[in-house]
Amino acid sequence: NRDEETSDENCLDIPMVVLQNEGSASASEIFAGAVQDFKAGTIVGTQSYGKGVVQNVFPFNDGSALKLTIRKYFTPNGRNINGKGITPDVKVENDEKTDKQFNTAKSILQKKIK
Repeated sequence: NRDEETSDENCLDIPMVVLQNEGSASASEIFAGAVQDFKAGTIVGTQSYGKGVVQNVFPFNDGSALKLTIRKYFTPNGRNINGKGITPDVKVENDEKTDKQFNTAKSILQKKIK
């Protein structure tokens, strides 16, 4: 069984930079992957977490439970991100003192606007 959601790939025609890090997971990875696949913006930061599945827990009367993967996420171009994550277009480790990721993203966005 497969559900597919699509939309007009040209619906956002604005300069865009997406920040991500190793804590970015699930829906944020789907968004970042779509931005990459449609070349709609630039992904800045570090490799994302890689949560490309939906899981349900089915409890049993004895207190045990079964955790079952019920869906997988793919980017619009069909990339499976589970266990891999999204590789940023511009890799930048964060520095809490200087917020290098934010400043890099800001610089890229300013260049896109000019």
